[in-house]
Formats: sequence, C-alpha cells, structure tokens
Amino acid sequence: RVKTNFGEIEQKFQIDQHKNIVLDSKNQEFLEQINQNQKNLMIGEPGAGKSWFLTNFIEYLEEINISVIRHYCFTGTEDNLNEQRVLSDVFFGNLISTLLKKFPKIRKEKESLLAASLKELNLLLSKIDSPLIIIIDGLDHIERTLKTSTSLSQERTRIINDISQVEINKNISIILSSQPVNEVNPLIDNYSFIKICFTFSFCTFF
Repeated sequence: RVKTNFGEIEQKFQIDQHKNIVLDSKNQEFLEQINQNQKNLMIGEPGAGKSWFLTNFIEYLEEINISVIRHYCFTGTEDNLNEQRVLSDVFFGNLISTLLKKFPKIRKEKESLLAASLKELNLLLSKIDSPLIIIIDGLDHIERTLKTSTSLSQERTRIINDISQVEINKNISIILSSQPVNEVNPLIDNYSFIKICFTFSFCTFF
C-alpha cells in the first residue's frame, strides 16, 4: 500500500472548447521568448486568459515533441483539491512524478526512493540533457487559499519560496503565471517579465 506517485494529484485545466481559439503563431512567438530567457514570469489580470493560453501552449509543445511538466495551483472554484494544490509537498510530488514519467532513465539518480523535496527535484533536473519546460500556473491563489483555509499554514505553502531555489541547467526553462500580486514580487528580479493582454485568445507580450 506504499504510494509511489510522490503524492501527485490531477493536473488538468478545463477549457470551454466552444470559446477556445488556438493560434499557433502566438504559441511559436511565446516559445521564441522562452528560448531567449530561461526564466519567465507571466503576469495578467483576472480573466486575461493565462491558464487557457498555457494549457493550449502545453498541447502545442507536446505536438512538436518538447517535454513539459506542470503544476496548477488552481484549476477552478469547484475543484475539491484546491487546498492540496498549494502545498509544497504536493508541488514537488507533481513535478517529480511527471519528470520521472517523461525521463524514466533518471529514476536511478534519486537519492531517496520515495521522497519528493527540493533537493530531490534539483538532483533530477541536473540530469536532464534534452529540452524541458516547467510551467507553474496560478501563484496568486496560494495566499488566497491560505487566508480562507482553517487547516493550511505558511510553512506548508511555501511554493513561491521553493521556486526561487529550483536549480535549472541550460536545457530547462521555467514559466510562472500569476495575477499581479505582491507575493510574486521577490521573483521579478530573476525572471523575464511578460505581461499578457487577452481578448479571448489574443495576446501581446512586452
């Protein structure tokens, strides 16, 4: 009965396909931006379409055979896993579990067979020798969920601080997504800033 998925939970963002507009030109434009800057922070107002765009972008990456792993800190108001999504151990568990599925050969590099931690994630990332994009969406929901919860604590929801300590090599890029909140300000100096403006699925990058 030992869990071997490191506490992974479902990572799926629902999109209304009747309203979804996919533009490969924008996906390619965004990929070029990512290739120029390994660390990117996407900021957009509520409803700007950040999560929709990133979900479409993930599908685009998979179509062109670029590996991607992701963590959604929020997927919807009716999601019964909302509190789990903002936990640091679930954050590490999701990334490590998906990473091992994408790159099974690096499993032998793990120092602790069942552990999911910053140390284990950094160790595995150091062994990646092909292109990989890490996407972390909904950072603004961490503090919001913490304020409304009766069981969560600051110590267990340190994802933004954890992100600042993730080590990447030349093959890896990171995309963070958030509404404009003070909690992400410590990341700005180390990340390329992208402002996203949407009318349905159209965006502009600055």
